[in-house]
Amino acid sequence: MGVFKNIVTFGAAGRIERKMDDFEDLKARYENIYQEMEAKRGEVNKVLEDVIETKVSALKSLQKINTISKNLKSKDRDFFYRKVGNNFETVESL
Repeated sequence: MGVFKNIVTFGAAGRIERKMDDFEDLKARYENIYQEMEAKRGEVNKVLEDVIETKVSALKSLQKINTISKNLKSKDRDFFYRKVGNNFETVESL
């Protein structure tokens, strides 16, 4: 029947079948590449989540360091004197 179709359609039926086979091959290759791309997308998203988590942690640490630094710089130290015998002694309160 295939030979008869080719004769009646002047070979167009055979060309169409070959193009359909080529299309199916290309479609299968595309699907494989697409699956690989989706897997890579998942890997990239995981790495980005890790980077964001690390960045947030670093910013929180920097904020803590900044707060501690401000507290150390601006802390007023009170000095008071204590009489010890005939001399005065300077005592720094914390």
